[in-house]
Amino acid sequence: MTGYQAGRVTHLITFQPVAGAVDSEHSVFVGQDPVQVCEPTVTSEVGQADWTPLESVPGLIATGEVWNAGSLVALLRLLTMDGQAASH
Repeated sequence: MTGYQAGRVTHLITFQPVAGAVDSEHSVFVGQDPVQVCEPTVTSEVGQADWTPLESVPGLIATGEVWNAGSLVALLRLLTMDGQAASH
């Protein structure tokens, strides 16, 4: 758990990660205007939860730190929105 709750949530993109082989539509939403509701807690899936500036995402992708398809689709969509949702 990040310890934050989004003030508003909007649909970002819907995609098929393995189109033609599996029908598995994924919908991704972006949360904005975060409010801290508790202290972050570490789960088995995440070693550490930190804020990362959106401007650093291309570098994280280039170095292979962000590599899974779902994250790439969502982050690349967010980065190409001409400031519509990318400002937060």
